[in-house]
Amino acid sequence: MCVFQNNNQTKDKSAFIRGLISSNKFILQNFLIMKKNTIYISLLLVFIVAIAAIFYKYESNNYSDNPETYSLLPRKGATAQTNEWFKVKEQSYKLLETIRNDTKDTRSLIQLATLYIQEARVTGNYAYYDKAALK
Repeated sequence: MCVFQNNNQTKDKSAFIRGLISSNKFILQNFLIMKKNTIYISLLLVFIVAIAAIFYKYESNNYSDNPETYSLLPRKGATAQTNEWFKVKEQSYKLLETIRNDTKDTRSLIQLATLYIQEARVTGNYAYYDKAALK
């Protein structure tokens, strides 16, 4: 009889231990699931904040109140004294003034871009005038 009671106690202890282990596994699994969910939510929030920062930076760089304007660079040498240079400067100043008054005047914008391209051909300063024509 003593052996039987001892065997029952052993079974009870092992059942208790198995129950404790299974409940601990359940708690651990739930904890890991909650931890994963927390990590996923945190990463999602970081991603959203990063995207918002990128859009804010892009918008603040592209839409400034004072747009960058290019003017004609002074010519050097004999080309600086020709009548053609004085006419080009005068036309450039008129077009820039027209564009400052009405920024949506596409005809003046195209004329100014054409003037810059022609000036790049005359002076050989393609880097500056190509950039100016594109703006």
